[in-house]
Amino acid sequence: MPVIAIYNDEFQFVETTFTETLTPDDLLEEIRLYLELLSKHDCSSILSDVTKVKDIKISTIDVYNLPSIQLSAGSSRAYKNALIPPDTKLGREICRFYETVSINRGWKVKVCQTRKEAIDWLTAS
Repeated sequence: MPVIAIYNDEFQFVETTFTETLTPDDLLEEIRLYLELLSKHDCSSILSDVTKVKDIKISTIDVYNLPSIQLSAGSSRAYKNALIPPDTKLGREICRFYETVSINRGWKVKVCQTRKEAIDWLTAS
């Protein structure tokens, strides 16, 4: 599976993990998966781990439209989303662009360099 999602009981957030290739369909699947788990566990934080992605097949327009797609799918601007980008120039740029686009539209998104940084940000009051 290109994206999986679990509920992290220890820190009380949903964690999604992408593998190998990142496509627009993978992003839609992530939204579906995290919304299901957020609702089931009554939480509002997501850690998106993109570190295993080697091939990015999403465009700038895909990223630009993502906050609107999330809103249409039922996401809330009250949710916090921490991203850990892949260790590639394009991966870091795409994640930073998503962070900027999201923040400009009122979403709580932060690109983090480490898992610890992401967890600290998500669990801070």
